[in-house]
Amino acid sequence: MKWVGVGFSVLLSAVLIGSRWKGVELWFPGNHVVGVVSGVLRGEMHVPFQSTAHAAGVVTISPSPWLLWWFRLYRRGAHAVIDIPLWVLLLPMLLATIAAWRLDTLARRRILAGECASCGYDRPATPAGANCPECGGK
Repeated sequence: MKWVGVGFSVLLSAVLIGSRWKGVELWFPGNHVVGVVSGVLRGEMHVPFQSTAHAAGVVTISPSPWLLWWFRLYRRGAHAVIDIPLWVLLLPMLLATIAAWRLDTLARRRILAGECASCGYDRPATPAGANCPECGGK
């Protein structure tokens, strides 16, 4: 969990920072677009739902000079567009990763000090391998 969180956090941070210089949009048949530009995850859909399709493919675009920091829902021509800031995805991932590292570090410190990893009960008289008399944990 810890290392997966670190990997995704680093990847998402790189995408967030990199989207400031170069944006990418993926065009799907039926005029559906998903992209990352200016610090947001952008979803775009043709309204009304018609099949005046663009060719499917990847398009690089020039982002705005500023990162976008909040949600936006707007119309661009015949398209409905929603922008979701990447920090909204990054923040919970970072918090969960930090919590996992903190709990693991705390458990390791307790074990090295001769305490129960779960509750911190001092176990010097408890036989090795026996369950904790306080919480039942190992």
